[in-house]
Amino acid sequence: MILREIINNCIKRNQEVKSYLQSIDLDKRSPDQIIEELKSELPNFGYSISLQPKFSQLLQLLNGKMLIDEFDLEQIGELLATAIEIEEFNLDNIIEFAHYSWTVLDNEILARQTANNGIEKAKVAIKELESLIETMNIENQNAP
Repeated sequence: MILREIINNCIKRNQEVKSYLQSIDLDKRSPDQIIEELKSELPNFGYSISLQPKFSQLLQLLNGKMLIDEFDLEQIGELLATAIEIEEFNLDNIIEFAHYSWTVLDNEILARQTANNGIEKAKVAIKELESLIETMNIENQNAP
């Protein structure tokens, strides 16, 4: 397979994941209904890390005892922690982990640490973007 095909396959998968995420509508279906669907869809998407913030959010909103009995609440934290290790600048995962730490674990210290870490990550990203814009502005001023 040549790189063009690999890149196109990645783009296609990203579009499929985006489309699926947009179809998840909590106004029309309950978290329990969506989780039932996700149980079969996550493997189809290769357990995409892009779906995990929404998945962990929905797990925290479950009401059905049968579904709740299928996992341990600690697993949500592990899921989010490993996602953060892979994508350390993904604020969605950091926000979900902060919410989880505060509301599920009742651990305000961990929630605050996580939130502050997310704020620091966001500041780093903002500085990088501002630097890029500044570089573009300088180069545009020097262009003939």
